[in-house]
Amino acid sequence: MSSNNDNSVRMVENEGDASETLLELSILDTLDRIINSWTSETFQNEGVFSQAVREHIRHVCKCIHYDVHGLSILIDMLQQHGAQRNSMSTSHDVHFISAIVRQYMNNINRLYDFLAQAISLILLPQLPSHISIDSCRMLLEKIENTSEGPGLPDSLTKVLQLNQPRFDAFQCNYHFVCQHKKDLQFQVRPEGYDMKRPIQMGEAIEYLPLLPFLRDMTCSLLTFSEEVADVISTNYDGFLEPPSISVDLEGGCIASFVKFLNHDEY
Repeated sequence: MSSNNDNSVRMVENEGDASETLLELSILDTLDRIINSWTSETFQNEGVFSQAVREHIRHVCKCIHYDVHGLSILIDMLQQHGAQRNSMSTSHDVHFISAIVRQYMNNINRLYDFLAQAISLILLPQLPSHISIDSCRMLLEKIENTSEGPGLPDSLTKVLQLNQPRFDAFQCNYHFVCQHKKDLQFQVRPEGYDMKRPIQMGEAIEYLPLLPFLRDMTCSLLTFSEEVADVISTNYDGFLEPPSISVDLEGGCIASFVKFLNHDEY
């Protein structure tokens, strides 16, 4: 995936079917190149990772792949539901949309966690082994507090620091969406649903268009994943297989997902 701005994703036309689009993710391409390098003679001589770490990196790569696919499926479900519903919203609609939105935000939260794990596994062997790195915010905190901080790649620290507002904004929205025991509050309009946004005490109630809100959350995540891929490929100490074929996501929901990410009318 390449991004020209925060709300843009590269579409790749499949040579066999011009109507089919692919989602190209640099982080999957980078992890795949690292994993493929483990079979090379150069890697065997270096012994960069233990077997346990290699399995963990494979797991992270698979989970990123599955969870991004999961996002595309959930968006497709929302769009199909919107196309089929009547102008009036029922309690069943609210239950359904609430469940989909919560699952969507959970997927994004997991993807941030997996990106943090990829960074820590590949670039931060000098961090104490007992530190469990499961989120980008915690990762930055550990980097800033560890005595090994000065020896870490400057580009990594800079990327995490610059993205701190992004992490904070997502966590605020994530807790609002996922911590409520009751259904989320929506308003219905001809174009779709509006969702009640997080507010501070004393603020007026405000509703946000649902799909643009989810698109912004997704594009922020994917933009960060591009930056992570660049930092990993630039600072990786081991032998890295040269790029051959890009790792693209495809499937029935991916084409509409790419369109969703690139179009403001949703």
